[in-house]
Amino acid sequence: MNSDKTINIMTQTMLTIGASFASLELKTTMQRMNSGRKKFIKDGGTLGRTKGTTENSQEFLSKHKDVLRYLKSGQSIRNTMILTNKSSGTVQKVKKILAG
Repeated sequence: MNSDKTINIMTQTMLTIGASFASLELKTTMQRMNSGRKKFIKDGGTLGRTKGTTENSQEFLSKHKDVLRYLKSGQSIRNTMILTNKSSGTVQKVKKILAG
C-alpha cells in the first residue's frame, strides 16, 4: 500500500504476475506427475497399498490398548490423544471400531 493507504499498482501487478507463474508451475508439475504415473502403470507397475498389508479390527485394537482403555473409561477423543500421544485419526478409528 502507498503511504496514503491506497493500493500500489506496481505491487499489485508484480503479485499478479507471481501468482500466474505459480499457477503455471503447479500445472506443469501435475502434468509431469500424472505422466510419470501413467508410464509406471504402462510398464507394469502398480500404485496403492500392497495387497495383504491391511490389518483387521482386532489386530488394530491390540496395538492400541491404551487408547481403548481411556475411551472405555469415558475420556474424550481430544483428552485421549493427549494422554496416549496418538493422532486424532487413530483415536477416532478405535472409537469407531468400539461403536461398530
